[in-house]
Order: sequence, then C-alpha cells, then structure tokens
Amino acid sequence: MYMKNWVLFFGIFLVFSVSGYASYEIANSKYLKGDINGALYEVTKDITSGVRDSRLYYLAIKILKNDLKDYPRAIDYTVEAIKLFPQESKNFSVELAELYFLSGKYDKSLAILLNMNSEYPGDARILYLIGVNYYYTGRYYKAVASFEASRYLGNKSLELYEFLGKSYSKVGRYREALELLSYVYNSTGRKDILAQIVEIANILDVSYSDYIVKKSQVPTVPSSGAQQQLRKTSGTQVSQPAQQQLPSVSEESKAEGGQPSESTSQESN
Repeated sequence: MYMKNWVLFFGIFLVFSVSGYASYEIANSKYLKGDINGALYEVTKDITSGVRDSRLYYLAIKILKNDLKDYPRAIDYTVEAIKLFPQESKNFSVELAELYFLSGKYDKSLAILLNMNSEYPGDARILYLIGVNYYYTGRYYKAVASFEASRYLGNKSLELYEFLGKSYSKVGRYREALELLSYVYNSTGRKDILAQIVEIANILDVSYSDYIVKKSQVPTVPSSGAQQQLRKTSGTQVSQPAQQQLPSVSEESKAEGGQPSESTSQESN
C-alpha cells in the first residue's frame, strides 16, 4: 500500500513537472517567433491553471514590461512570483523595483532597492539601479556616489559609463564626463552622446574631436576616490571590492523623495 501511494505521488509530481516544462517551451517558442500575444496567452493560461514554473513568470513579466508596456499587470505577476518562489526573490524584487520605476512610482522603487542594498551588500547591479533612480529624480551627487560604487565593484557596462558620465556633467566634473562619454560614443557611435560631448567640450573650451578621434580607454577609478564616495553614501569604508562589504545607503537617503528632473538640483555633495 505504501509503495502504491509513493508511486502515485511520484507519478503526479512527474506529470506536473513535465507539464510545467512543456508549458514554458510552448510559450517561449511562440515568443521567439514573434507571436507576442500567443506567448502571453499560453503563459497566462498555464499560470491560471496552476502550473508553478518560475520561467513562466519571468516570460510573462518580460512580455508585459518590454513588449506591451503593461506595467500594472507585470507588477501583479511579480508580486505573486516573489511569494511563490522565495529562492528567486532577489531577481523578482529587482524586476519589481524596475517596474515601479517605469510606472512613475519612484519612491516605491527606491525603497525596494535600498532595502535590497542592505540585504545584499556589494551588489553592483542594485547600486547601479539606485543610481539610475537618483539620476532621474535630480539627485546627481547621490547618483555619482552610487554609480562609482557600482563601478568600483566591477560593473563595466556601457550603460553605467553613460549614466556616470552624464552625472559627472551634472555636478560639474566635465573632464571626467568627457572621458566616459567619449568611450561610450566610440563604442556605439550614438549621435545623442556626440551632442553631449560637443556641449561639454564647449563649456571647457576644448576640441571635442580630441576625444572622439581616438579609441579611448575607460579611465580607472582610484581606490581612494571610490572609497570616499562610499563613505559619503554610508559613512563606512570599503577596503577591497572582493570582500563585498559595501554598506547600505543611509537612512537620510531612504527618506529623501523627489520627482524626475533634468535640471541640476540643489544637493550637498
């Protein structure tokens, strides 16, 4: 009797596992072929019927966020996924923070990211997203601190270099801005970046061509400079990136609100 029950249980488990795998494969195949609505239909049908596969939730969120811009529905799926898959709560929480940001709920987005920075100190991606939030809400000195910390901890993405360069420009660190934005331009050829380079070069009364004609290398961040920014952010020093000892952002930063602004705000550095 015991053996029969065990076999029955294992059979049910196997059916659901195979069902979940097949459900995702069908939905993802449609998505890769460009059938966005068909993929979303498969995903929502399977989730509603009780299939519990985190990949289905990731795909649903991806479609709703990137393809359909339906942020409220994406938020609902993300909140549900955080409850269902606690072992993947970090990734889903980052998704939730991004979705709140895209929805214009900047305070909610920042609160999630700051809490995550406390829970996962030394995560370059989280610090980058905190910097993006600060940048778009006009807190450029805090953006610089977050971006420099992310870079110090190993983030070498062009997106980081672009935002850090723009943030440098906002706080008057024009030569550093030129160096980073020139690297981004030389890597992408984007005309909007070139326009910013020309604008900054005019401020410094230098030739912008001196920066873009050469294949510039990304300037290194001195350890002392990065540590100084980290101390400004939290009051604690970090000795080595590999030790992953980045502290959380101060409570003062958590309480600070703000609305998106491209104008230089009156911050203290």
